[in-house]
Amino acid sequence: MRERAWQQHWDLVIVDEAHKCAAYTRRRTGRPDDVEKTRRYQLVERLTGMADHVVLLTATPHHGDDDRFGHFLHLIDPDVFPEPHRYADQAQAARHSVLRLGAASPWAIRRLKEDLRDVDGRRLFPDRHAQPALGPVQGL
Repeated sequence: MRERAWQQHWDLVIVDEAHKCAAYTRRRTGRPDDVEKTRRYQLVERLTGMADHVVLLTATPHHGDDDRFGHFLHLIDPDVFPEPHRYADQAQAARHSVLRLGAASPWAIRRLKEDLRDVDGRRLFPDRHAQPALGPVQGL
């Protein structure tokens, strides 16, 4: 079954929890082509090369690491998002364009739970009301 999957051309590949597909440029070695890719990243990289379209689903694509985010975007569209370890300036500009475009971005859709509505326009999640509880600290 696995070999048949690798012999197919796919119209669409959907990957949930895609933030687990991580790659990192190894800065310690000083070699620009030295990239550490997780097995999941390698799997998705291979699948996206065999597909017309790819959808990566994640709640946490960035993790505060520009290099990792650059590799993640490279999975989505290698023609638009160059490899961050080879083309640092161009990759950084492409990453910033995704973040700057926000809702207008053709590569990323960001949904906040406060904005989600059902078909009748009702909010899917209730308002959150957090209030601090102040009191004496005991037992320190």
